[in-house]
Amino acid sequence: MSSTVTTPTVQRGAAQTCPECLSSGLVLSGIVYGIVATLFFDCLRLLIQKKTSLSCRRRLLFITYISMMFLASTAAVVLGSISVIRWPPGVGKIFSQHVFGPYVFALWGADGMMIWRCLVLYADTRRIFFRMLQFVLGALALASLACGVLYFILPLRMANTDSRVPIFLVALPELTTLTNTILASLVAFRLLWHQRRTRRVLGETYGTPYTRIVNICMESCLLIVLFNIALTVLFLKESGPATVIVELLITHVSVLSPLFVFHRVAQGTDAVTSIQTQDIRFQIEKPTDSANETNHRISTLRFTTSGGTESTA
Repeated sequence: MSSTVTTPTVQRGAAQTCPECLSSGLVLSGIVYGIVATLFFDCLRLLIQKKTSLSCRRRLLFITYISMMFLASTAAVVLGSISVIRWPPGVGKIFSQHVFGPYVFALWGADGMMIWRCLVLYADTRRIFFRMLQFVLGALALASLACGVLYFILPLRMANTDSRVPIFLVALPELTTLTNTILASLVAFRLLWHQRRTRRVLGETYGTPYTRIVNICMESCLLIVLFNIALTVLFLKESGPATVIVELLITHVSVLSPLFVFHRVAQGTDAVTSIQTQDIRFQIEKPTDSANETNHRISTLRFTTSGGTESTA
């Protein structure tokens, strides 16, 4: 006797699910997927045109990454549509491995991108601090990996039982919320530090690009955090219709967040590119001890870019 493998979920709210809610969720999912597709093809165009300062190896890596994320979003919209079309009375099959699978992979990709950005931005810090940061980020990555694996293992072990265990269902969204909050704070702190250093040398009128980058980073992470908090709350409150809509959207949101950042990477206006190619290393020439320079004023301020050229202000 065969049995359908579904993720254990709470059934009280499921009974309230209606076909209209599923249709609304599917339509919204298609709209957000259209935004994902637009961003993906624009990023792909920018990376293929080779108008950025990225190396060929890194460009190929980024193309592979955004392609995998786009495939996760595509799988989510296809499998979500199949689940809605085959919708039975009750929502048990909507909360299934088929819908959660792309969600897990999208979250892994989004978390991995933020971890990479943190490592790049903090690469020039003190060794002991960088080692501690690597340990913390590694622990977060392993925890995210373990929680994601639970989404595939536990349903298989509990398929023939009547257990209703929503705890592990909210473990990954909760961990993702914590991870993105920590990573966004680390990135924002580092960018604000660079902004402060820039303004200290050049004046208060400089450093505005860093503010814009911080805002984009925070908005990108906030998108994932809000949807994962909503999914957690709706799971625990057993709200069937609303949970279905959020679940049909959350994979696309998890893909949108890194795509927003990679779109700026492809344009060469992201945080990492700006810091590496502009005025990170200030070289200040001290004046000589001549008689007319006894006031010890700075004579020349030079900016060294990654390409080795210098400009004088």
